[in-house]
Amino acid sequence: MSGNLNPPVRLTEREPEAWSSGLYVRVSTPTASDDDELSEEDGCEEILAKLRAYGDMKASRNSLIREADAHQIEEALIARLMGHSRTTIRTVLGKR
Repeated sequence: MSGNLNPPVRLTEREPEAWSSGLYVRVSTPTASDDDELSEEDGCEEILAKLRAYGDMKASRNSLIREADAHQIEEALIARLMGHSRTTIRTVLGKR
């Protein structure tokens, strides 16, 4: 059955592939100039700023969960307010 399948192909030269467990896997290689290229080409500085702000906010997720737990807020309420599963909350709190 696997003889009928075509091998995966790289979409661009910027997406190198690695051989892993008998499969080709895409390896992302972001460059420092990616942000500059987008802002210069499309004038999308505003969306880049929003993406960076989201990344910063996301990075603080775990400490916010731990802080809420320290204030004895229930895991289910934390999960509901943050939009995460209770499993994610338990994993961050080391209760899993």
